[in-house]
Amino acid sequence: MTAQHTPGPLRPIEVIGGGGTGFHQYIIDAGGRKIGCCWGPAEEKMANAALWAAAPETAAECDRLRAVNAELLTALKGLEEFAGQITGFTFPEGSRSPFETLASRCKTARAAITKAGQS
Repeated sequence: MTAQHTPGPLRPIEVIGGGGTGFHQYIIDAGGRKIGCCWGPAEEKMANAALWAAAPETAAECDRLRAVNAELLTALKGLEEFAGQITGFTFPEGSRSPFETLASRCKTARAAITKAGQS
């Protein structure tokens, strides 16, 4: 899919329909343009409109969490790889000790975990 969604902020509004059709729950964009309408029982259409209006923020949070998850996976894979190398491995002259490497990878993992915990 190449099309982009309507950028936020979006908000639901309730209007009285013409011809005695009752209330309609529209979703409008930042410029006041109607981009959708919800039908159904009053409480359900209001809830659906609120959910729809929250879509841009929900999509942005999903993107943020996807990036944080990638950082976490990279950090954990690094720790897993290092743990597999520690046993019986002789480090070449001039390389970091196993403890320096472990400390560095733990620091990276800790930073990613801290970032994941932020809202």
